[in-house]
Amino acid sequence: AEVREQILSVYDKIDEIVDECNFKDKNLFLLELIYNGYSIAEVCRTHHQYKNKSTAKALDRIVKKINKQYNKNERSFKMWLYNYQMEKEEN
Repeated sequence: AEVREQILSVYDKIDEIVDECNFKDKNLFLLELIYNGYSIAEVCRTHHQYKNKSTAKALDRIVKKINKQYNKNERSFKMWLYNYQMEKEEN
């Protein structure tokens, strides 16, 4: 049960980060399809608004934006933690 909770926590965190990225609907839909196990080729074959090469590039940009947002959040948290510890030591 503990492993399941940890996995769900990871997915929740990813969802939060994706929300913070403010993706357009088309990119969110692409991400949802990929989450659901579609390959890029399957997405392009079944959803004609997506083309192979541009879809791969779009997915690459989406992943980079998610990573950038994650790193930004991580830096913010570390800064908060550092300030909190410094404040605690002063008192």
